[in-house]
Amino acid sequence: MLPRLIPPLLLSTLVGCGVPPVGVPDGPTDPGQAPDQPLLLTIASGSDGQSALAGDALPRLLVVKVTSGGEPVAGLSVGWATSDGLIGTLDPVTDPSGNARARWVLGAQDGIQRARFWITSRPQATVTLSATAWPRVRVSHVALLAGSSAPVATEVTLRVQAVGDFDNRPRAGVPVSWSGDGGFNPGNAVTDADGFAVTRWTLRTRVGPNEAHATVRGGPGAPPIRINSTPGPAASLTLLRIIDTVGTDWVIPIVADAYAKDAYDNLTPGPIEWTVEGEGIALHGVGTGPHTAQGRAEFRATGLPGTSRVRVSLPSTGASYSHDIVAVPDYRMVQLASEGTYRFVSARNGTSPAIDTVTAGTRLRWWLTPYDYEDHTIRFSGGPGTIPPGSLPYGFPSMFSTDILVAGTYTYVDDLSSATGTVVVMP
Repeated sequence: MLPRLIPPLLLSTLVGCGVPPVGVPDGPTDPGQAPDQPLLLTIASGSDGQSALAGDALPRLLVVKVTSGGEPVAGLSVGWATSDGLIGTLDPVTDPSGNARARWVLGAQDGIQRARFWITSRPQATVTLSATAWPRVRVSHVALLAGSSAPVATEVTLRVQAVGDFDNRPRAGVPVSWSGDGGFNPGNAVTDADGFAVTRWTLRTRVGPNEAHATVRGGPGAPPIRINSTPGPAASLTLLRIIDTVGTDWVIPIVADAYAKDAYDNLTPGPIEWTVEGEGIALHGVGTGPHTAQGRAEFRATGLPGTSRVRVSLPSTGASYSHDIVAVPDYRMVQLASEGTYRFVSARNGTSPAIDTVTAGTRLRWWLTPYDYEDHTIRFSGGPGTIPPGSLPYGFPSMFSTDILVAGTYTYVDDLSSATGTVVVMP
């Protein structure tokens, strides 16, 4: 059936979201209109409940439909008005489907805004619908209720304030989302009457920088909020390395390392305490070492043979380790040490590059310290005899020994670092 192209003679209105029809006075019926069949004005699309930022267009067009007896009516002019903003009419006259279309651009004021529409020939029949204008806001205040650093897994308070972009007044009810390193509780919040939103930020469990972001609906997010995670309290102790046997005549320091970790496996200051019992070695000094406060200790041979017990402890937890070191005479050692570059150091006389004088038949040892992830191969040359190469592999203790039986002067070189040393073997 073709749509009716007739002026309205009887009008009532009906809105699609449950709004009851609005009656209009009776009038003469159109010749083409069935008796007792009113014109009905309904919302075909864009009904109540839409929302957008203040000043933006609603996401869906407003489409109204005029029917009579269930059939579309074309050619009727529809009027529009709004409490705020602008309604741009796209199709002010109903088309063959009975539809008229308009776009609603919300006003600058946030909150509930209303629009009304009517058939032009019957303006007394008015129906309204509402839309929500979200405020355009910006973050005017960001507060990290903590210092610039805190221990790992610490919970700190974050607070932001949202204000209107047009009037600079605090805005309540603005959704705020939190994201970044660690965890946020809550991850989403709504600003209170003073425009503030608060969350509890739990820093990540690894040492290092943390960054949080606050995003507000209706405006740019806050600048990143940064805080540095520091190690937590010491929870465990590990004795990293220490040698078992030393020579009574050694002049080089005997180094031992230990480290403490927090509950999340981060290296942390102890403090670590060192003691030694026995006559073979004595505690020479305690330093910060590569790991923690007082994590490195140096011992020296006393010149006396015997067994000494080294003890390292973490008083805050009660954890401790003990290790025995035996001092013996004529224990010849060359240390491949690294202090920026590798070099051979004689344990007995401290020369570097090492020069050791021994008698034929002496057992000489080479020791790699500290750890290295690469294997070192030591090759010998010179002298009338032959000394097979030795290996200093990754691990602790990294050591090899050889008995030098034939008198002569021998040199040796580390294939990896090119460090060199000399052994003079006397008859």
